[in-house]
Amino acid sequence: MSTSLTPRGAVAVNNGQHAAETVRSFSTPGREQCELTDIDDRDWQLELAQGLQRSLHVDEMLTYFVDHVGTALLFDSLGFTNPQGEPLYESDSARTYRHRCELQLNEHFIGAITFSRTHAFEAAERDNFDKVVSYLVYPLRNALMFEQVLSESAHDALTGLGNRGSLDSTLQREVATVDRHGEPLSLIILDIDHFKHINDQFGHPAGDEVLRCIAHRLRECIRNCDMAFRYGGEEFVVLLSKTELAGASLLAERIRLRIANSPIEVRDANAHLEVTVSLGVAQFADGDDAELLLARADSALYAAKNAGRNAWRALAYPEPSSVFDPSSDVDQSA
Repeated sequence: MSTSLTPRGAVAVNNGQHAAETVRSFSTPGREQCELTDIDDRDWQLELAQGLQRSLHVDEMLTYFVDHVGTALLFDSLGFTNPQGEPLYESDSARTYRHRCELQLNEHFIGAITFSRTHAFEAAERDNFDKVVSYLVYPLRNALMFEQVLSESAHDALTGLGNRGSLDSTLQREVATVDRHGEPLSLIILDIDHFKHINDQFGHPAGDEVLRCIAHRLRECIRNCDMAFRYGGEEFVVLLSKTELAGASLLAERIRLRIANSPIEVRDANAHLEVTVSLGVAQFADGDDAELLLARADSALYAAKNAGRNAWRALAYPEPSSVFDPSSDVDQSA
């Protein structure tokens, strides 16, 4: 069953008389008898309302909501989906019986909360779930807006990839992880060959379209756990956790081929542009920091450029001039 909630105030509070008993006993199939707080208890309501104001992060807010509401209502799992239907939170795996509450504010759909459990929801229980969910409308709306602002500040507006600031903070975090756990970390720097010529001949809108397309193809090539960033101008960075130099090199070749073998359609210029990229690959090593890793990948990139472009090179540590260019099955030819 689905319920649409459209509260008029910041918090929907039951205005009836205070219940004489704040604790009720329930016995449910497959469970021991448990005592639950009455959702009309004013202290319980106040604690819920105040607790939801303590965080602007969706995960933290909903975790608190699950813990607090779990003292008053019986459910096994809670899930939240955004207006696009994408799951943003799930406290546990969903069960057979579900009750879905749609959250709306001034005709604006915020998302949906779904409670689930192993036995059916009675009508009176569904009403109670609707009441407590109404407390979420404003805090959850604010949290979603806050996370959207954070996301936009960390992403490049043109390509949707992480921006330079996001790369800096993420790389520092990954380096700290490597220092603690010793897991491999590799990095690829990618530069679009002759990008200035594209801008000069076809105009900056065409250049923007090329940048967007390169970003899209990067996403197609990398794993979900890999992270791609626009480093600046026509340069991109791919950060590869738990990946050694050989694996990063194979990915660099896959990216190179994906871009070189697929001309980019630029509708405004009525043209299909054959675009190539050069890539530099490096792996984090003992004694490295974030700057050294980037610098070594950048040196490998210049080696690829000097080799004629449309190529990748991997710079091995510790020799500054040691370029890993294996004579293997991987074709690096321009």
